Amino acid sequence: MLLQPIKSSFATLQRGASRSDGRISIFDSEVYWEPHNKDFGLGPYRLARQDVASVSRKNIGTLEKPVYTEAFLLRLNNDDTYEFILCESESWVNLLATNDAK
Repeated sequence: MLLQPIKSSFATLQRGASRSDGRISIFDSEVYWEPHNKDFGLGPYRLARQDVASVSRKNIGTLEKPVYTEAFLLRLNNDDTYEFILCESESWVNLLATNDAK
């Protein structure tokens, strides 16, 4: 049986100065990132939802001139961070903030 994601969308992952386009999916127990270009080195990532320390909306750019306003920051318990740029970021934040991981 194939697991169906709770939510899935095309997105851009930014880690530091590096960016990669791909797909983000939320499952019951993990957040999965799969890049379109697997040779680039930004993923795939399987992030356990129980390891998520915080999630918040984020503007990418500067405070005075945000380049992207539809983004969120995912911080893990080990302080690794992942910035995802995608539509309707607030709904993603709300879903991840109610971490129902078992």
